[in-house]
Amino acid sequence: MKENEELKLAEDKKKKDYVTVVGGVTTINLKHPIKFNDVEIKEVKMDFNSLTGAKLCEAEVVSQGKYYSPSSEIKFGQAYQAAVGAAAADLPYEAILELKHSDFDILAEVVKGFLLA
Repeated sequence: MKENEELKLAEDKKKKDYVTVVGGVTTINLKHPIKFNDVEIKEVKMDFNSLTGAKLCEAEVVSQGKYYSPSSEIKFGQAYQAAVGAAAADLPYEAILELKHSDFDILAEVVKGFLLA
């Protein structure tokens, strides 16, 4: 019984450490690190305060490529959320698209929270 409780506490701590916000920078510690252009990416640090209107508009343009799907509300499109996350993290959009689904979903949810705030 005690071993199960210790495992649960360790798992809870892992979940809490998965997404952290410090000084306005949101960090996602990737469950599945990726390699992009020969660089290993283990975390994505997004500074939403660094975004400008121009960067958000550029993100909309970037997201209208291959994965674009028209929506009456652009903020809900995963392609746009990925582009905003990439801009906030100062990473290439293509790097964000390489994230495994569990990491990508978390990133999209964090960005959606920012966009809807």
